[in-house]
Amino acid sequence: MLCISYTLSCGFGFNPVTLFIILYAVLILYYIARYIYQKYLIDKIKKRLPNDEITRVFCLPTIRFNEWRVVVVAEDAYYVGRTFKGQIVFTTALIRLDRLKENYSKQ
Repeated sequence: MLCISYTLSCGFGFNPVTLFIILYAVLILYYIARYIYQKYLIDKIKKRLPNDEITRVFCLPTIRFNEWRVVVVAEDAYYVGRTFKGQIVFTTALIRLDRLKENYSKQ
């Protein structure tokens, strides 16, 4: 009777301490993999836009591991796009209005 109640309380016979250690280890490895992939994408984006002075890059993960949303803030423009399996596609390039005002005021 003791064996049956122990199995039911622990959920299918697994030791909960061991189970949660394994789950946390997998979660930590997942976060490390996401972080490394994000750094890889940022380096690839900076190589893709070599002539722009990039001030900030935002990589927003989606539910899929290889698909990310990307926002690049450069000196003269904002770039919005997405990546899929390392391929970067910018869908929108927006010129910064504050830079336009500075250029017109100098003339």
